[in-house]
Amino acid sequence: MSQSNACKDFEQDLVLYHYGDCVGADKQRVESHIEGCDGCRQFLQELKAFLPATLAVDEPPASFWQDYSREMRVKLAAADEKPGWIRSLAALFRPWPVPALAAGAIIAISLTMTINKAPQAPSDPSYTDMASNADFFKSMDLLDSMDLLESVETQMQDTEKSDATAQNL
Repeated sequence: MSQSNACKDFEQDLVLYHYGDCVGADKQRVESHIEGCDGCRQFLQELKAFLPATLAVDEPPASFWQDYSREMRVKLAAADEKPGWIRSLAALFRPWPVPALAAGAIIAISLTMTINKAPQAPSDPSYTDMASNADFFKSMDLLDSMDLLESVETQMQDTEKSDATAQNL
């Protein structure tokens, strides 16, 4: 069906007109347009010729369904008879083994982690010296933090003074 001959403004209205869904003023407008437009008239003739063919029922005969049913029963019976290695492999991917395997893996990992001995403190004396100096380093970090806070505080005070002098001017 070539829709290129019909006017673009009337294609949808022509389909509605063909099915009898175009009523009143719209129906009169389409009919008056069809009288003067050969492309739309041809389009309507094509609709009348082709659309009924698309609505024709294509029902297969009863023998088709009987043969189909028999063939399906034979295939299903053959599939049930052969367990094969593929079915055995597919059984591993059924819903129940997956969570069981995951739980087993989690248990194995947790047992591996708990059975290992906890790391022992090193016996090298230099490590113990460093550990005793840890308090000193913490004190140094505290002093650095205080210096930083003091510098930030002085910057804020300088900023406030400059803002105050700018407002006074």
